[in-house]
Amino acid sequence: MSANWYILHVLTGEEIRTKEFLESEIERLGYKNEVTEVFVPSEEVVQMRNGKKVKKLRLFYPGYVFISCHLSRSIEHFLLSNSKVLNFVGPKNKPQELSKKEVERMLEKARASFGKEKVENIYKVGDFVKIVDGPFTDFSGTISEINEEKQRLKVMVTIFGRSTPVDLDFLQVKYE
Repeated sequence: MSANWYILHVLTGEEIRTKEFLESEIERLGYKNEVTEVFVPSEEVVQMRNGKKVKKLRLFYPGYVFISCHLSRSIEHFLLSNSKVLNFVGPKNKPQELSKKEVERMLEKARASFGKEKVENIYKVGDFVKIVDGPFTDFSGTISEINEEKQRLKVMVTIFGRSTPVDLDFLQVKYE
């Protein structure tokens, strides 16, 4: 019989620490057969800070940890006894298993971003930016288009007195 998936509501900002703690306790207490996976859906994003690339983990569902387990009273007690776990997600805070469709959608989203570096978009159409990399370095212009999927911007730059669109990566510009 396969394990079911449940969601734990945890303190926001403590998702990764809660996951790591639960995994170590599962190992220590011998619950590997009962709790098969502790999962925090996330992706790695890159931000530019002071001209440097900074990697950070962005959670898809802040405040939640997903658990695949064979739920029993002892496992429920074990999961809820962690001070960072607030409760199960479900009616009246009682555990409610996720449907296969919900689990597949969540896992697919996490797998799609696994191993891919994503640059965080902090820009919007109409923003005035300075180009910091590439052949148009030190030119300034206005963002006319944003392609989130490809992580690209179209910036209108004045070259020889004419407004020209320049296609750039998110990391090639900064706010002036």
